[in-house]
Amino acid sequence: MTTPITPPDSMTKGTGEMKVTLDRGICNGYGNCVIEAPEVFDLDDDGLGVVLDEHPPEDQREAVDAAARTCPVQAIVVADD
Repeated sequence: MTTPITPPDSMTKGTGEMKVTLDRGICNGYGNCVIEAPEVFDLDDDGLGVVLDEHPPEDQREAVDAAARTCPVQAIVVADD
């Protein structure tokens, strides 16, 4: 009889942190994200969105969620690690 191998907790559970990504391939630089969450997003020299803090503090969640909702091209993904 074999014993199943259980991976360490770090492999089976996320950190519980919010993770923010922005797909620059579809970003059109509308800037809604910067308006909604200026501590997390900015526009670069080409006018495209950039994520300033991939793991922002939890108190920024409402603003980050608003940024994702108001992005006209849905370039922002907010997930829990």
